[in-house]
Amino acid sequence: MRINRIVTWVLVSCVWSSIAFGQDQSAVATARQLGEAGLSAYDRGRYDEAAQKLLRAYQIAKVPTFARNAARALVKQGRIVAASELYLEATRLVRNEMWRGEMQQQAQREAANERAAVLPRIAQLKIVLEGASAQDTQVSLDGVVVPEALLGTERLTDPGKRHIVAKHGERTLEQDVTLAEGEHQEVTLRFPSDQAAPGATQLRTSLSKQRTSLAPAASASAKSDVAPVPAQGRRTQQTLGWVGIGVGAVGVVAGAGSGIAALLLRSGMKSDGCSDTVCNNSSLQGRVDTYNAMLTVSTVGFIVGGVGAAIGTTLLLTSPRSESSTTVSLLVTPGSVAVAGGF
Repeated sequence: MRINRIVTWVLVSCVWSSIAFGQDQSAVATARQLGEAGLSAYDRGRYDEAAQKLLRAYQIAKVPTFARNAARALVKQGRIVAASELYLEATRLVRNEMWRGEMQQQAQREAANERAAVLPRIAQLKIVLEGASAQDTQVSLDGVVVPEALLGTERLTDPGKRHIVAKHGERTLEQDVTLAEGEHQEVTLRFPSDQAAPGATQLRTSLSKQRTSLAPAASASAKSDVAPVPAQGRRTQQTLGWVGIGVGAVGVVAGAGSGIAALLLRSGMKSDGCSDTVCNNSSLQGRVDTYNAMLTVSTVGFIVGGVGAAIGTTLLLTSPRSESSTTVSLLVTPGSVAVAGGF
């Protein structure tokens, strides 16, 4: 740091010449004192204090040496982005009344070389929002607000651990991210979809009000439990119901007729000494077979009749009601089927 101290003494010598050009003597003396204190803090490894003092000295005396030394202290703190900008500013300073000899030009050359060395170390971070617009969201990085224009694009960021906070309405998202030197990284902050659609709550409220307003009308029309069904579908179901009842009636009649014939045949078989399954006279065995066949037909007829009548009645009873209601009743007896209906 001997060079830095030499620079400080160079600045001291400039004080007297600057007075001649109207420079405030107190300000120049303060800059000199801050520069010396900053260099001393830098030598002791107190880089935060060094950066503060050297930056204040630079604000008073715009010379490359102060800018370069302050940038060096910032690099030691890991504030590489700020250091790179200060290095660049040092290279763009123009000669003023405080420049003497080649010291300031040398500081500018060193600032350019040191800036080129630190630029590859700068990381780049992209912050992406989902479920919320950038206009309605405030995002901060390490406590500093990120401009809306920088959201969704890579921004130069100091490497190390960074803390991101995003506020959208009443919801806040926080996330930590660690960046390596020269790393490119993307962080996506996702807000719930209902936060991104402010009108969603209003829409749900509106629909709820509509359902509430429709409730009295539904009570008033409670005569019908189902929505109206086209007349063609209603007639088709009723037609199938009557067909089922007709099939049931035929089945019952056939079962009853076969049953009656079987009973009559059985009475004759008993008188001839025949049972339900066998006859002592082989010539009469055909009558036994006929009797059993009639019993089978009678049983099947009754089953078909019962099923058909039940299906037909169900179709009629469950058919959608029209303006005129339909009532159906079914009476099944061993010898007959009776259906009563009202329209």
